[in-house]
Amino acid sequence: MSYKPNEIFLFCARSLDIRVVHSFPALPAPALGQAVLCANSELDGIYNLVARQLPQFADKFEFALVPPTTASSNDSYTISSKAGKDTVIISGTTVNSLARGFHHYVKQCGHVSISWTASTINTLGSLPSLCGGGQHGSIDGAAIVPWRSYFNTVTFGYTTAFYSWPDWEHMLDWAAMHGINLPLAWVGYEQAQIVNFLSGPAFLPWNRFGNIQGSWNGSLPLEWPRQQMQLQQKIVKRMVELGMTPVLPSFTGFVPNAITDLYPNATVIKSSTWSGFPVTYTNVTFLEPLDPLFTKLQVAVIQRQRTYYGNYNENSPFSGDVSYLKNSLRAADPDAVWPQWQRTNSYYGHDWIWCELHDFGNLPTLTKGFTSAMTNSSSLVGEGNQMAWSSSSLNIKRYTEEYVQARYGPKIVSADVIECWHDLVNLVYMNNASSVVNVVPKSIYELAPNINGLLNITGHHPTKAFYDISSLVDIWKKLVGAVAASPTMLQHPQVHYDVVDFTRQVLANQFLDLYVDFMHFYNTTNPSASTSSEIIDRAEPLLEVLRTADRVLYTDVNFLLGSWIARARALADGNDTIADYYEFEARNQITLWAGLVGSYYLPQWEMFVETLAFQRNVSAFDVATFQHTMLLPLDIQWQWE
Repeated sequence: MSYKPNEIFLFCARSLDIRVVHSFPALPAPALGQAVLCANSELDGIYNLVARQLPQFADKFEFALVPPTTASSNDSYTISSKAGKDTVIISGTTVNSLARGFHHYVKQCGHVSISWTASTINTLGSLPSLCGGGQHGSIDGAAIVPWRSYFNTVTFGYTTAFYSWPDWEHMLDWAAMHGINLPLAWVGYEQAQIVNFLSGPAFLPWNRFGNIQGSWNGSLPLEWPRQQMQLQQKIVKRMVELGMTPVLPSFTGFVPNAITDLYPNATVIKSSTWSGFPVTYTNVTFLEPLDPLFTKLQVAVIQRQRTYYGNYNENSPFSGDVSYLKNSLRAADPDAVWPQWQRTNSYYGHDWIWCELHDFGNLPTLTKGFTSAMTNSSSLVGEGNQMAWSSSSLNIKRYTEEYVQARYGPKIVSADVIECWHDLVNLVYMNNASSVVNVVPKSIYELAPNINGLLNITGHHPTKAFYDISSLVDIWKKLVGAVAASPTMLQHPQVHYDVVDFTRQVLANQFLDLYVDFMHFYNTTNPSASTSSEIIDRAEPLLEVLRTADRVLYTDVNFLLGSWIARARALADGNDTIADYYEFEARNQITLWAGLVGSYYLPQWEMFVETLAFQRNVSAFDVATFQHTMLLPLDIQWQWE
């Protein structure tokens, strides 16, 4: 058997809540230098991963589990080659470290990569020689924290809501190869008996939070929880095979209002209305944590999940006092562990994980911030990005070059492309205005059209750019010029994706400038003296940007609305009624909180321009009337289309 740390427990730190976790006793770690006997099945996970990612060379890799060579129990690996043979040997202290070692080898030495959307690993024509091998011709790597977390809870609504098993296979391979060993596993949590309480598939995370209840698209189909339970069993099994410890939610206390019909004496609390949703879909009923029924349901949930998935649970308590959770978790499992963190205590005395949301912060913070935390906090035990495998702050310039070489391949990466990325990192990924604009700005065309109130919004959902827009255009022109000089570059999926994404942002910024120009014209001239056609003509460049953006996005499958909808419909297994339900969910998700361009934003802005042109009087524009009589019908029609 391979070993695990002396005590396995799950934990997660977020800036706004407390995390309570559930776990189980671990196998004792072997003494240093002690041999570890390993059954072949224990390595099946890593061999199968290589067969999926690099089938043409699957028989050229040998993996071995070894005990740690230092007092640290953190994961480590060594990559070497067999003298006179075309074989790569990777030894590591855990299966997860073997996966990380495999990725280190193909990325650094072969300049290929695996991303969320694609993998270029299979483009290797031959096994590369060890790059940067040390004195003994080997490459070493080690984690500096025992736990590497992954997934935000809302990822299961925004991204993976309609994932099939092949989608999850790719995502879990990506996670294992990046050394992640503590992923959230929040699929298959819902029970068919309470479908009327559950939200639709794309909104389940907010149902689990207690923000919303029920579905405005009709009851969740009974097929959904059954299908998701089967999917979760595959997910958890694969996570374990790849050396990960899945984190499942336990009972959080949010219950259907009808619980008082079954338990009249239950002490329940009504939460408040949330984010402007109708009361019907918010004000979720919450079972008082000190009620004995809370413990009863906690035990039932944990035992049910243990039966189907295994011993991995996490939840968020009602208050800072975790004694009630201690009691309820202990009732389910005497070996439960509940390390906790509270923001007001700045982590002191509690195990915690340093992590981030990708659209917040900047590269210096992500690199130096974690290194500083490691130095100053004795209770930091995990990390949520690649810094978990680096003992010092990243050299951003070198990291950028290595990232681009692996993402595009050395044959594609010219000096101009490298320079573009350095300029892009220095301009956009530094964000020196994070105290004012702390997140990636939204494009104003995603907002409801208006004659004012769209510009220079700061804070959590900003529209104010924190970088010089004209400088971004210069960088974009340089990248497009490099691609134009070598058009075959666009055949590389990562190059194509980045060019499309880059162009999308440039066009979004151009829309901002054209909106300012149009509103300046409308406000400073006398619209009543102009004809409607003159006003519409003046707005034409604004609308043409949206048409152009739509055409650009249409060239890459990862930006297609059809891909998102097709994935949702595919889960219905040919049942048209359920497929229509899932499609509505998919459409509703991206219009409610996210968005799309050609068939949704463009018509909104066309109506905005036509309304102004018809009225020809800026003081006559009433935003409430416009949204209610024009935008709302379009919104409903589009979602039900």
